[in-house]
Amino acid sequence: VDKSTWTGTVSVFAGDVNHAAGFANGTGLAARFNGPTSLVFDPVSDSIYVADQENDAVRKISRTGVVTTPFGSPGMGSRLQAAGAPNCSLEGFNHRMYCFGEVASFSHVNVSAAEAAAGIKPDVYVPMTVRVDSLGNIVLLDLGYHSIREINPTTGETKLLFGTQAEFSNKRVWVWMDVDRWG
Repeated sequence: VDKSTWTGTVSVFAGDVNHAAGFANGTGLAARFNGPTSLVFDPVSDSIYVADQENDAVRKISRTGVVTTPFGSPGMGSRLQAAGAPNCSLEGFNHRMYCFGEVASFSHVNVSAAEAAAGIKPDVYVPMTVRVDSLGNIVLLDLGYHSIREINPTTGETKLLFGTQAEFSNKRVWVWMDVDRWG
């Protein structure tokens, strides 16, 4: 098969066509992302979830291109530093605040049903991979919290599935996971 004759059309569904980084909810080209590392289609909610790493957020894109942010927001490292987390410093080419060592006790990693009902949402810090299980729960691999968590997208209730003892570092790493949606 001669692949040189194949043609196709690529278009931007959400975000800036010129790849300008930022953080903005909105429809289609009005939305902005900063370092999306993973995405997954969720047939339960008929939407796409995006791990927006540099924005410390899980983003949601509807079939009509409306981008919202159900969990997280930019600047988690600075909020951790302000809360007293140890070993926080500006790192990398973008001078982002990273906190090293134990940081989970300074934020909302696990969110109980009662806390979720009171409006508390889980914090997100350097999300790497987002997946969805067969019930529509978000499964998030979060480098900043050294964890894999399950988040109920409707309630915000969050539980830790796995937490590592490894410390986050300023070195870029490639981490991936998948979810057996039907097992």
